[in-house]
Amino acid sequence: MKRLIPFVLLILLLLAGIFAIPFLLRPESHRTEITNALTKLLKRPVVIGAISMSYWPPTLHVGKMVVMKEDGNPALQIESADAPLDVSALFHLQFLATGLQLNHWVLTTLRKADGSWDVQDWLSSSTTSSNGKTWPIQEITWKGGELHAVDPFASAPQEVVIGTMDGRLSLKQGAIMTTGVFTGLGSPAKLSFNATGQFFSQPKWSGDFQLTDQANSCTLHVDKQAGVTDIKGGSPHWALANALIFIKFYSRATAGDSSSALTLDNWQLHAHGDLGHLTFEQSAGISGGLSEVKGRVDAQASGRLAHFDVALKDIPVEAVLGVAGENIPLSGKVTAVGKDFELLLSSRTSNTFKGQGYFELKDGRYKLPDISVKKLAKAKTMPYLKKKYPDFEQNGIPVTKLTAHWQAKDGKVSIDDGFFMSMDIQAAWTGNIDIPRQGLDGTLRLQLHEKDPKLSSSIPVKYRTQPAYGRLQGTWQEWFLRAVASSKIPAATQSKLRKTINQK
Repeated sequence: MKRLIPFVLLILLLLAGIFAIPFLLRPESHRTEITNALTKLLKRPVVIGAISMSYWPPTLHVGKMVVMKEDGNPALQIESADAPLDVSALFHLQFLATGLQLNHWVLTTLRKADGSWDVQDWLSSSTTSSNGKTWPIQEITWKGGELHAVDPFASAPQEVVIGTMDGRLSLKQGAIMTTGVFTGLGSPAKLSFNATGQFFSQPKWSGDFQLTDQANSCTLHVDKQAGVTDIKGGSPHWALANALIFIKFYSRATAGDSSSALTLDNWQLHAHGDLGHLTFEQSAGISGGLSEVKGRVDAQASGRLAHFDVALKDIPVEAVLGVAGENIPLSGKVTAVGKDFELLLSSRTSNTFKGQGYFELKDGRYKLPDISVKKLAKAKTMPYLKKKYPDFEQNGIPVTKLTAHWQAKDGKVSIDDGFFMSMDIQAAWTGNIDIPRQGLDGTLRLQLHEKDPKLSSSIPVKYRTQPAYGRLQGTWQEWFLRAVASSKIPAATQSKLRKTINQK
């Protein structure tokens, strides 16, 4: 029994030492030390709340933590964080975390004018430490998080939110996985990401992004090797409106909602990025039609400059309007070719648009704006139009054919041979379209070839054998047509209009 007394005393001393460690360390007294270490690591001011410590397993608890941006606004807010501690380090009266769990957090990242993200700056500053031999943390987990990606430099400030984010990063195993739900733009879509490799200094990893929307899914495989990124994937069936979410956000354009009922079928994407240079190509069916886009994006000091070519065949015009961000009440099938498109993805993207191409729409319908119908009420041809299209005020007029060759520079589109046909009515138009202002201004030649004698009698005698001329001006949603005498129209303009009509 006496022999056991020293052993029992030793055990008691060890237990007393273990339980005394939290009192000796007094986590709250190390607030400044912990705050300074985090600030140095993240290169951003860090504010932490109440600090406490549990006995076994030894874990440091932080009630609240905020990482501040340079402008004083929070970049990362964490409701609570738990960090398991290295036991051997505690005996040396040191806090050495071996893991980290973030609970209920919100990360806000802003997109800069040049298209990069501010979060890249302060995250990259910690990559050296996280890959060093002295970095003790081997696993980071997160629960109930939100990522807010905000672009204040878009034509209209916009935000994408990924909520309900849970995940895990294991530096020891070289693996990361996370899940979440897109809730910012469009209909919600579930996100999952799984990857393996080295994620920080000199990243070398590969993984898969998957988006799931109801019964549809889209998968992209990403391979990143020392600055070179390769992306391949697609979807057998995906909502076009959801695809436009990312086009809108990346291009800093305003995508309309006219494509909400359309789908991408057999969509395929391949993108390759290397040192600020990205090439891409995509193909997809859209409601029975075909689409192809090929191009590149180059990083410049003023922003990302996109160059691309487009080919469309029998695509619903609603898809084109959705990409352009317009809600014009026009239907029909479009076949088009666009060459040498160029856009600077900045706050004034539409002002930088340039390119050239051909556009043809068939078997469609166009509903005139109500205010334009009112302005046409006194037109001499209005009695004829009302008889020709009894329901045009409610349902619009049929579009048999609409074509144009066009050229654009600095957001201004010029058209010399615009042609419109609606049954027995033909019109030629030459003029300019201002995309940023959604305006148009040009000269119109109207010819009526009515075959029905009853309807023909409603046409003014002059216009039964001669064309009518007018000035078409205004915006998509409010335009007006003013009659102009042919003698006041330049000969060169008349020649263009006559040539367009005769060639059709």
